[in-house]
Amino acid sequence: MRRLILQEFVTIDNFAADLNGGMDFQEKYSAKKDESFIKDAEAFLDTVDAMLVGATTYHFFSEYLPESKEQADSFTDKIGSLSKYVVSTRLKEAPWGAWEPAAIIKDNVFKEITKLKEQHGKDIVIWGSMTLAHLLMKEGLIDEVQLRVIPTTLGNGKPV
Repeated sequence: MRRLILQEFVTIDNFAADLNGGMDFQEKYSAKKDESFIKDAEAFLDTVDAMLVGATTYHFFSEYLPESKEQADSFTDKIGSLSKYVVSTRLKEAPWGAWEPAAIIKDNVFKEITKLKEQHGKDIVIWGSMTLAHLLMKEGLIDEVQLRVIPTTLGNGKPV
């Protein structure tokens, strides 16, 4: 059985997003190209073959996807190559740049996620998507929580 791993990127003062839900702190840190952080993130990606996100996090990803695979770095290509699932009652489709689109889970969310966990394969990661993550925690569907600390502070924002 596959595990569902919640991996949240947080600031030193334990915020996963600013007050508006933005993650500029993560983008700024990513721009620094911290090699050890990138290697660790890529090693983690080798342990998963699927990702699960809510609609808000999906939109975050879709804004930053390159138009072609040739424009992607190895990290972006690994993310694009995962099986992707978006939990949303409003989305009709979820294109993923140059990669296969994400499947949309609209109904019977807990049942569908349980089915995903029962499939053969590597683990499943859920990034961001705090509302969805909290619901899945209450249902006992999250098997592990990993907090990845970005060395910065926000002072206020949305805690995990």
